[in-house]
This record gives sequence, C-alpha cells and structure tokens, in this order.
Amino acid sequence: MTNRDGKIFALTQFAFWIGLALFTRWSWISDDAPSWASLLIYSLSGLCCSTLLAAALLRVSYKSQTIQIVAAGVLAVVMALAARAASNAIEYHLLFSSSNAYEFWGYFHYGRQSVYQMLLWSIGFMLWRHLKPQARNGSIEAEDKPVLDKSINPDHRIAIKDGKDTKLIDPELIESIASVKDYLCIKVSGDVLVHRATLKAFQEDLPKHFLRCHRSHIVNLKQVVGLTTSAGELVIAMKNGDTHPVSRRLKPDVRKALGG
Repeated sequence: MTNRDGKIFALTQFAFWIGLALFTRWSWISDDAPSWASLLIYSLSGLCCSTLLAAALLRVSYKSQTIQIVAAGVLAVVMALAARAASNAIEYHLLFSSSNAYEFWGYFHYGRQSVYQMLLWSIGFMLWRHLKPQARNGSIEAEDKPVLDKSINPDHRIAIKDGKDTKLIDPELIESIASVKDYLCIKVSGDVLVHRATLKAFQEDLPKHFLRCHRSHIVNLKQVVGLTTSAGELVIAMKNGDTHPVSRRLKPDVRKALGG
C-alpha cells in the first residue's frame, strides 16, 4: 500500500466509524438511545479491529480469490465480535450507567449488528483493493512491456506507468513484482507502483537475478533473505518482511537459485 493509499484508507476508516456512530445515534427510534460515550468507545474498538482486519487481508492478497473471500468472511466475524466484546467490557466496567447483566455472553450483546457492519466494511475493502488498479489506470493506454529504448534511456532504467505518471526506475531498486489480473504491483524501495503489463513480458527486460518463483510472482534475489514455510507451504522471505509463494513446479529452480 502506497503512502497515498494509506492516507485514503485512514480517512475512509475514520469517516466510516464516525459516520456509523452518528447514524446510530440519530436514527435510534426508542428513547433508550446509546450514549455518546458508548458510541465513541464502540467506534474506536471497531476502528482498531478493522485496521487489524485490513492488515490480515493484505497478507493473503496473493492467494486465490476463493481463499481471500473465505478469509475476509471468517476474519470479519472474528474481528466484529472482538470489537463488540472490547467495547462492551469497557462500558460495563468503566461506565457507571451500565452493568453486565448477561455475564459472559453479555460481552457479545449486539454482536449480530457488529458482524453485519464488519462484513459490510470487509466487502468495501475487498472491492477497493480489487478495483483500485483499474481505477488508477483505466484512462491510460497501457504498455505491454517496459520501455528500454537506449536512445532515450541510456542507463537502462525501466519506464513504468503508474496512474497518470510515467516513472523511470532503476531495476536494482525493484524488490518484487506481483501480478494481479492484467496489472503488475511493482514494489520499489517500499513503495508500490501499478503498471499494466504481463509478467512474462516484464521479466524479459529484467536482470538475470530476478527469479520467477510463482506464476504471479517475481523476486529480486538480492533482496531475498531465505526460504521458510507458511501454512505448510514454501515461501520466499524478503529483507522488507514480505513473503512470496513458491509454486510446486518452480520449487527446484528456486532451491537451486538460493543454494538450498
């Protein structure tokens, strides 16, 4: 996620949870509407839990769509109940006007509404992640390959169209490339550039130390720290903390390249 995306995400998070609190308070029909303190506590709990949910969903973003959808549903339920339990616990034990009349299960009072809210949030986040590359590049006539014309680019930097900008990037700064449908998410010094191209065409002009470890992933071997396992699957660990899956077909090539 780029710095710009991070700011958009933070503002959207704030607007969602504050807007939900205002809507709940002003649309309450009966006279026993929740207090502003209760709504603020719940909004802060929801904000924290949805941020953790976003981080978890980003960790499985390289998985298949089925796995991502299942993970989004299950984690949304878990985080919704966690947010509701946290806010209820604070309200029961810190606010003098409340008491836990339901004992243990009282911590999950109104949990169903929380699940609906977090599922709605999760759907919105997944749509944003899915549609963001197309939205940023929809008006750009995309290239099939990076530009390496020596007459205008003597130092062999790669021209990458990221939104409305075209950036010349030194290949050595590229840490990894992940393919998402017709777009490439190119990680460069911690930032992510989105470029429309095929992974095969893009790899043709990369130095030899860029290794394809999966049908949708390429890594810079100079940025690799080793091999590890995650959920029983072999993955490549990077200096920046990222991991990239290793396909069964390419596993011998990966082990050979990494000397193991």
